[in-house]
Amino acid sequence: MTDKFPETVCLDVDKTLLEYEEYEFCKFGDPKPGARSFLARQKAKGRRVTLFTTRADIEAASLREHLEAHDLMRYIDSVQCGKPYYDVHICDRSINFRGTFDGIEDDVEKLLASGRNLGFEEKKND
Repeated sequence: MTDKFPETVCLDVDKTLLEYEEYEFCKFGDPKPGARSFLARQKAKGRRVTLFTTRADIEAASLREHLEAHDLMRYIDSVQCGKPYYDVHICDRSINFRGTFDGIEDDVEKLLASGRNLGFEEKKND
């Protein structure tokens, strides 16, 4: 953590934090196994937790209510809707969610310690 800003962990909602079958307006799946404990540990380490979703802004209140009902909102600092839809996401600070929270916390710690993306070396252009 820096002196100015706490570290922030940003999670997707559908298929990452919550189960997801198919899109239904203002309908959300149950938390993935391990989600609550992962969020709690991130907060215990003093990190901010942000959710970033392609869901529309009009769904934000329903999403927050759903997260409250599952006792997750107390671990979440912000919910940001309107993430652009994409087929491929390329980023220098990403961790690929593999369907389970097993091992994700280790990936977060390694990435934050290194300041670099896991498993990829920066390629220099010749």
